Amino acid sequence: MLFTSLEFYFFLTGLLIVWRVAPARFGPGVLLAGSCLFCAWWQPWFVLVLVYVTLVSFLAGIRMASATDIEAPSSVLRASCTQKPEAYFCKKSRC
Repeated sequence: MLFTSLEFYFFLTGLLIVWRVAPARFGPGVLLAGSCLFCAWWQPWFVLVLVYVTLVSFLAGIRMASATDIEAPSSVLRASCTQKPEAYFCKKSRC
């Protein structure tokens, strides 16, 4: 499905209607499911890439929010931008 196709506009319209009708707490989940469906429409294995990037970003956000050291969020951000998820769980002394 291309962004310029008619089927994309039907998909987007349907997704936005479902997102608008769903309760607010389910809104992000609806959009995430819609993104996965959109990616799977073209190449199903792209869903794995999307899930990986979403998981890395989510873990980075949790790690940044729980950081007590002032430099820890910047190192987590640097690690998430380079997609090295093992760095999220390393202490400064071990990495």
